[in-house]
Amino acid sequence: INKYIYVSVKSHSKIYPEKIRLNYSQTEQVNNIEKIKNPIIKACLKYMEIDENIYISTVADAPGSSGLGSSSTFCVGLLNALYAYKGQIVSKSRLAKEAAQIEMEILKRPIGKQDHYAAAFGGINLFKFHSDESVSIRPVNENSQNTQLLFNSLITFFTNLNRDASKILSYQKKRSYENVNNLFLIREQAKELYNQIYQEKLTQKKFGEILDRGWKIKKELSKKISNK
Repeated sequence: INKYIYVSVKSHSKIYPEKIRLNYSQTEQVNNIEKIKNPIIKACLKYMEIDENIYISTVADAPGSSGLGSSSTFCVGLLNALYAYKGQIVSKSRLAKEAAQIEMEILKRPIGKQDHYAAAFGGINLFKFHSDESVSIRPVNENSQNTQLLFNSLITFFTNLNRDASKILSYQKKRSYENVNNLFLIREQAKELYNQIYQEKLTQKKFGEILDRGWKIKKELSKKISNK
């Protein structure tokens, strides 16, 4: 998906009346971190222990709440920019891990960490999330014939519909025990597609069948997954 979130961070001149200026879908001008309304910016500044005059601006190629993991992508991008602001370059793994920690542990959002790793690493990868909280990453060769087949067969549409994923995920989380068999099927699908790309000749028909089957399984997790 060639859509991005761009984050700019710089020192904010003391000649301005406010200490902190934020530009995203809204504009905030505050003198105290505690007064910041944007939860991710507020949490990231606290996490990074940055309490100084600062200007943060962000623009995105796609609107939020469109199902692309925009909040997780924003969290990864903001952390990356704040580390650069402090003169540090950190690994993709660390960015993903810390962004997930901020959203899941500090902000208590009912999400997984797959979006943070997808945003931090980019491309197509097989992620394995282990019980000890470690994550292994196996990238797919983006130049392979099968991968190019996928890229050339996908079109993204904007439906003009936005929704808050947290409500769906909260309900879904409560049904984890009931959904365990379907969750295992979804996990196995990731392995199946990875093996199809690497070991067999993937066809558009086979790829379409995997997507279709996966969507039907996902709709079993919650009645809120899709609408009429």
